[in-house]
Amino acid sequence: MKFILRTAVILLSIFSLTSYADWKRFPGIMGVADTFVDGRQAEISSFASGLFNDDSQAIYINLPITKETNGTIESSKVRVFDYHFNKDIECQIRSVSLENWDGSNNLGYNGWWGNKVKSSGTDDDTKTLNTGGISSSSSRHTYIRCLVPQPYSGKMSGIADYEIDE
Repeated sequence: MKFILRTAVILLSIFSLTSYADWKRFPGIMGVADTFVDGRQAEISSFASGLFNDDSQAIYINLPITKETNGTIESSKVRVFDYHFNKDIECQIRSVSLENWDGSNNLGYNGWWGNKVKSSGTDDDTKTLNTGGISSSSSRHTYIRCLVPQPYSGKMSGIADYEIDE
């Protein structure tokens, strides 16, 4: 009987480790909006439900990713509120580093960008955008960049939350 119990515990442990996905969820209010639009401060609103564009035009919101490992982001997704009738929310995962390209003091960003995904259409419920995975390392900054349209008929579009799987 002890042998069967030990075997069951070992098999359950192995199965748990091999099928485990390390998903982490971050609230939309962790997003950082590009603060200036046409030389002026952009208007954003944050609520418990997310980060919203309250400006007169579309703004970019950067969603930082905190990683536990130096490896690859296997998958990522962003849940959005899309209330604009004519414009979609666009998101893209990025992994960049600040580098000195030509040996001078000229610094620039070097890195990888995933495919842009769009919310495609207005809805009263959140939509999930699968932004995919990306290769990363400890020297790279990994984040998801989203273009969020301005309010439409008094409703603000925005980011509810986002998740990553390492």
